[in-house]
Amino acid sequence: MCQFNRSSLSATFSAGGASTTTVIQGVPTTTTPFTQGTIIGLTGGNAGQSRTIASFISGGAVTVKLAFPSPVAARDLFQLLPGCDRTLATCTNVFNNRIHFGGFPYIPTPETAV
Repeated sequence: MCQFNRSSLSATFSAGGASTTTVIQGVPTTTTPFTQGTIIGLTGGNAGQSRTIASFISGGAVTVKLAFPSPVAARDLFQLLPGCDRTLATCTNVFNNRIHFGGFPYIPTPETAV
């Protein structure tokens, strides 16, 4: 609903040789937050398949929440789409999209409101 085009910050990379169906090696070095984002298979047995990213280590590996259905081969291409932690700081500083932020950052949670 924030109207941000995630593909504007996407990254494409080739899987490394030690990749598995849940951990894909060889991700690029970047400051874009890909945790909670999406990884999409572009070539190989997982072409067209997408998964949610559980963790992302820049310049290292990406772990997915649900395993890909086919084995990941070295040099299979994948595309990463950024994730969002739904905070005003990320919306403003990373995505430059504060105008479309839909949260309520200044209302205290019920546990802290007195």
